[in-house]
Amino acid sequence: MAIVQVALATLASADPYCPCLPPAGPVSDNPDMYTGPIQPMLPFPVPPTAPEFDPFYSPSPDRFVDLNPGQVIDARKVNLAGLGVFGPLDVDAWQLSFRSNNTRGVPIPAVTTVVRPKIGSATNRKLLSFQVPEDSLATHCAPSYNFQLASVPANYMGQYEPFAEFIQPLQQAARQGWDINLPDFQGPKSAFAAGPLSGQITLDSLRAAENFYPLDVDGRHTPVTMQGHLGGAIPTQFAAELHKSYAPDLNVVGAAVGGPPVDLGGMINYHVNDGASPTMFDGLVGLSREYPELDDYLNRNMDGFGQVMRTLHSTWCMGWSNTVVPIQNVQGSLPPGALDTPLVRNIIDENRMGKTMPDMPMYYYTPFLDWVVPVRMPNELVDNYCRNNPDARIHYVRDHASESLTLPYLAQPSVDRWVTERMDGIPAPTGCTTVDVATMATPNNANADQDDN
Repeated sequence: MAIVQVALATLASADPYCPCLPPAGPVSDNPDMYTGPIQPMLPFPVPPTAPEFDPFYSPSPDRFVDLNPGQVIDARKVNLAGLGVFGPLDVDAWQLSFRSNNTRGVPIPAVTTVVRPKIGSATNRKLLSFQVPEDSLATHCAPSYNFQLASVPANYMGQYEPFAEFIQPLQQAARQGWDINLPDFQGPKSAFAAGPLSGQITLDSLRAAENFYPLDVDGRHTPVTMQGHLGGAIPTQFAAELHKSYAPDLNVVGAAVGGPPVDLGGMINYHVNDGASPTMFDGLVGLSREYPELDDYLNRNMDGFGQVMRTLHSTWCMGWSNTVVPIQNVQGSLPPGALDTPLVRNIIDENRMGKTMPDMPMYYYTPFLDWVVPVRMPNELVDNYCRNNPDARIHYVRDHASESLTLPYLAQPSVDRWVTERMDGIPAPTGCTTVDVATMATPNNANADQDDN
């Protein structure tokens, strides 16, 4: 027995991520802590297997149905790279397969990528969850795949925007020494725009990150912030709304939500035969992935052109989905009044933002003259929260020089400052503040307290 213990200790000392020994210290008291094997990373230039064919993404149900939400099923080390070729990035990164739930409470597997910069404090680490705008219907469009070194095919299929948006938060996290969580929040069926599903997966991915001992965070005491823009705003907002009821064990200290598409029905009505209409089409199809009754409705009622686009978009990522046929009339492929039928209306309503006041400080930011999300939507979301919740802690910024494609980059300095204050334990003031600025590229203007609601 002594020989075995010495051998295990030797292996563990040789590799700090060796799963041979359970972690030492208070974190080992976590009953959900993952101490199983960690698969080694692929040698370059061996490309990763696409999720459609990778059993890591589809474990047998007997491996996870009895686990708690957020418990890790499997883990492997990965190399990250920009657009699949610019790298590897100088970080430690792992993929975690974990148990979550769908909107009906049925256990499902999900995947997240966790990143640890090689600088920063070895203790008191903090966790930033960044929800990238996947906005696609194919599982190979998920960040866990297309952020990997040599995952070039995914980027040839048009998935370039998510990593571009991730660069600035990655730099901020590296400067601060924060760990990063990048969930595949659309789930195993790529259910784009399914709000409650994406919120639950995001929260469970944070549990999984805290249950993964190589990150060496302080368990459920770890300060967590969340950020997402447009398609990434959907899981971020719903995770904030569901936190109190679904995952109150997580120490989420704030969330930043950019350009929130509050209501898919309103977005479909707003975008008829314009440049954003293909994304609205994908949102409706994405909901049908999570709601079988809507899938059946579309099978029976969508016209031939819509069915062809549905098939093509299920293999493309957002770049091609938005450009090959850049103009679509979503309602034109459906019977008149389809969005007002009880079945469709009820599902869209279930996925509308704003039903629950988040129990954490919120930072909303949006372009004042946006061509994707009309500013009235975030205006109404914030107004409703502030009118009905005297304890709301909301800072809302409207940028007058940006639009949806430029906002993530110009806004990031202001978002970084607000997120850093929450991570550092600086309390957000109670009440609601709305600020109009020329550009959020100047944090002092965007984060100033003006125009209290």
